[in-house]
Amino acid sequence: MKVSEIYESETNGTFVGIKVDDQSNKQLEEWCNENHINCDPPFHVTLILDKNQNFSYTPIKYSPPILLNPKTYKFDMFDNALVLRFDSDKLSKKHLMLRDEYNIEWDYDEYKPHITLDYEWDAVKSNRIKLPDFPIELSHEYKKGFNLKEEIEHKGQIQGELLSAMSDSGDFVHIKWQDMDKTEGYQMMSDPNVDPAFKIKMNQIFKRYLGVNMEDTITASTAANDKTSIFKVIKYLQKNVNQKTGINPNVFKLHIPNYQVNQASVFNWHGAKFLVIKDTIGPPQQMGVVGPKRATHYSIYAV
Repeated sequence: MKVSEIYESETNGTFVGIKVDDQSNKQLEEWCNENHINCDPPFHVTLILDKNQNFSYTPIKYSPPILLNPKTYKFDMFDNALVLRFDSDKLSKKHLMLRDEYNIEWDYDEYKPHITLDYEWDAVKSNRIKLPDFPIELSHEYKKGFNLKEEIEHKGQIQGELLSAMSDSGDFVHIKWQDMDKTEGYQMMSDPNVDPAFKIKMNQIFKRYLGVNMEDTITASTAANDKTSIFKVIKYLQKNVNQKTGINPNVFKLHIPNYQVNQASVFNWHGAKFLVIKDTIGPPQQMGVVGPKRATHYSIYAV
């Protein structure tokens, strides 16, 4: 599956969540407002998620409701999201039962029941707020189809920008990417003064790891010495990929003065492949490239 197919895919999985009771929703929302937390009620708890299959489980109502113990609360950060974690033997056992019964592959090392409070949170602020001191009531389960596009757009995080922009090869809106034809790598590939051996070698590498030539990939690249925009994307890939393969930088030895690949990895995410490269280029007068004397770049090549 390619990047565009992932982003444009219809519902292809199943999500089972647990609703927070109406009264607890109101109480938790008031607590968030008092602590300047940009919450998004109604709140829920994820019970299980299978991104690849629709399974036939029927959600249930809890009678009596599950009452969370405030003594087990603690804050945690999941990427940029602030979450309220808690202990619940009942939910942990139910989660494992569903995984076994429906042969579900869980993407994480363990199940950590939690309620997401804020999807874009400054971790430093967590030290300034106190945990809620009231019990939270969970009333019933619900089930819905899982769609990657809806999920990333709901979270509003940078991976949504990545997939949508990569799927149509357009400009990025909120992060500083360059189009393929503006990147130094592409200029080198198209520059008639560059040694043809360089193009051959790069295409061999891309063929080996992505199955296509370099110029056939969907590409996003940072401006010189700017890693802020791409770092969150790389972090997201590192946490969510199905498989990661490190590449020895020596593979990229191209006998070109002042060009060096520092790190390279291939990430496989839902069948799409991402080649992430950190390299150093310069000085420009030797490369035929316009830019600073020596610059570090981060690039993602996807297919």
